[in-house]
Amino acid sequence: LLLAFAAHAFERAGIWASPARVLADSAAHYPNGRTANLVAARRAAQAGDADAAIAALRRAWELGFNRYEQFQADPTFAALRGDPRFDALVREIARWWVARFEAKPDKTQIELRTLALAQLASGERAAALATLERALAQGGPIDARLREEIAQLRALPR
Repeated sequence: LLLAFAAHAFERAGIWASPARVLADSAAHYPNGRTANLVAARRAAQAGDADAAIAALRRAWELGFNRYEQFQADPTFAALRGDPRFDALVREIARWWVARFEAKPDKTQIELRTLALAQLASGERAAALATLERALAQGGPIDARLREEIAQLRALPR
């Protein structure tokens, strides 16, 4: 039994060679899971199937994937940006983050920045700017970055 376990462990060790292998293994072993849905969403988006891509992203969210900023930044999903269903999903996830951070007392500067980014993604530009300014006033390790982000946000057309 021990030898069988050792052989299986050795066989599976190669999976950890790269993040892509870990994702592929996860999707293969859990075909209805969060990772499989993210992989399916990427494939559908690359194939130009917005309906399937957005449905798979929604399933990933329902299974606990909460990284709206990855949806915004991933070039695979560029064609989905502007689709009302995709934008609504990003806002929904961002609002979840807003609620989570607004409920947290004594937020750190970094937590305030995270809240501001979620506010911005959920369409709350004025709240995001106020939160960034509050984070800067609080002081901390990301003052320079906050100054840049405040200036960028102020420069955006309203």
